[in-house]
Amino acid sequence: AVYLLDELRPSAVVYHMVDDLAAVPGADRDALREAEARLLARADAVFCTERSLFDRARRITDAARFMPNVADYRHFSRPNDQAVDPRLDQLRGMNGPKLVFSGNIAPHKVDLDLLARLAELKPEWNVVLIGPEWEGARGTPALDRLRRLPNAHFFGHVAYRDLPAYLHEADVLLIPYVENDATRAVFPLKFFEYLATGRPVVATPLPSLLPYHEAVRLARKPGKWIEAIEASLADPG
Repeated sequence: AVYLLDELRPSAVVYHMVDDLAAVPGADRDALREAEARLLARADAVFCTERSLFDRARRITDAARFMPNVADYRHFSRPNDQAVDPRLDQLRGMNGPKLVFSGNIAPHKVDLDLLARLAELKPEWNVVLIGPEWEGARGTPALDRLRRLPNAHFFGHVAYRDLPAYLHEADVLLIPYVENDATRAVFPLKFFEYLATGRPVVATPLPSLLPYHEAVRLARKPGKWIEAIEASLADPG
């Protein structure tokens, strides 16, 4: 977008810096780094949602501010009683614990192998994914493996208006991210949305989540994930 600015001639430029786009697999890293540097130098205000993004931005501009993601607590702290959707009835009717992930299903972020392993090791658990599939996800072995499991459920896109009703049906809410350059610069917006529901959260130990270790159970290997989920099911407070 930075290359449009000379044509648009805006009165001000604000850059909301939320991801390390150059670290996404398949991206033209050098071109994105150059464009980002141009945008940072041009912007009148830069808001960075994650600490490493802020550190990079402020090497270029004094206009950078560290502003982590937040959640609309009133929206997520209670389910939307007006939500009417057959998928919601399906979620409510599931037998066994419901482990719910909400967000884009992107293999460079979401650890689909981990989710498949959890579903295989614990067939009595329901692994529920809410959100659209990233365009690069289709046909990946991990996604195909997960789709074949009877206790893995793909609900697709859910409107923001109705999302709290789904999250409140969860026994445990998940942030199962892979650890790579892209996710090390991510502060998941869903983290605070999850916490607002009062449901327990289990997550990958991303740098952005480490300061909140007392509010979330962090795990890496499948065995540790199972332990953390079992602890959450036993003590959901």
